[in-house]
Amino acid sequence: MADCGGAVATEDTIKTRVLLADEHPLALHSLQNTLQKAPDVEVVGHCHSVPGALELMRQLAPDVCIVDTIVLYWD
Repeated sequence: MADCGGAVATEDTIKTRVLLADEHPLALHSLQNTLQKAPDVEVVGHCHSVPGALELMRQLAPDVCIVDTIVLYWD
């Protein structure tokens, strides 16, 4: 069992599966580290491009995708 600011999560807590897409490695790393501290969030993958995000979405079936809007303009 983990304690996170008063919220208690057990091992059988349902986690929101998140996929991250950002072209900036530092931003991606910071966001991933922040989200991993949440007891009900699981970062299941990350990438730096739209094609990569689409492929990971098919493979990993995340609940949520967080995409930097600049990534949308990449080929």
